[in-house]
Amino acid sequence: QDPAWRAMCTPHVTHVPSWQGVQQGSHLLVNDRPCRVMELAFSKRGKCGRPRARVLGRDIFTGKTVEAILLQCVPPQMVQVSRCKYTVLDLSTPILSLLTAEGTAKEDVNLPSFPAAQATEADRRRAAQIEAWLQEGTTVEVAVVGAVDEEKVVGAWDADGEFGAGGSRAEEVEAWLTGARFAVPLGAEETTRIPAVAAAAAGAAAAAA
Repeated sequence: QDPAWRAMCTPHVTHVPSWQGVQQGSHLLVNDRPCRVMELAFSKRGKCGRPRARVLGRDIFTGKTVEAILLQCVPPQMVQVSRCKYTVLDLSTPILSLLTAEGTAKEDVNLPSFPAAQATEADRRRAAQIEAWLQEGTTVEVAVVGAVDEEKVVGAWDADGEFGAGGSRAEEVEAWLTGARFAVPLGAEETTRIPAVAAAAAGAAAAAA
């Protein structure tokens, strides 16, 4: 795991002094959930009292829409979202045994299909693909998104860089290229690191030309 990945493995929450630095695409705690801001509107001081901010966000783990009306005098809670890459060593359902960049074991991340109440159909397919690869003895790497005290596997690929069955191949690659579902887009330098992503990026560029 190279420095570009390690630099993104430290999620935390920061209280910023004002709402001036908050914009569409920022990550905030909204109703105690880490969300990406999709819409943001401010109301002026009026007869009803202090000015407020209306935030419409998308939960980065469940994809659900979260809405809140917050006082502008209360500092917003900005969320640092991490994305880390690990090698899967073993599986003791539902817990994955992962190998960190430092060579130590990490055993506090579940298969994406757990907890079942929050899992989507894509999560269940991705979990089934990880299990199938491990049963075949295939080397598996996963990408884990983290925020606050929560982590989730959002991508998986085998030794050849082929994505798993979290969705269709096009859906999985698109999610990585744009961060559309989990709101954590890849940087330009990262799109060349995974063969399936690099191929998709090249194809998209050719089609656009």
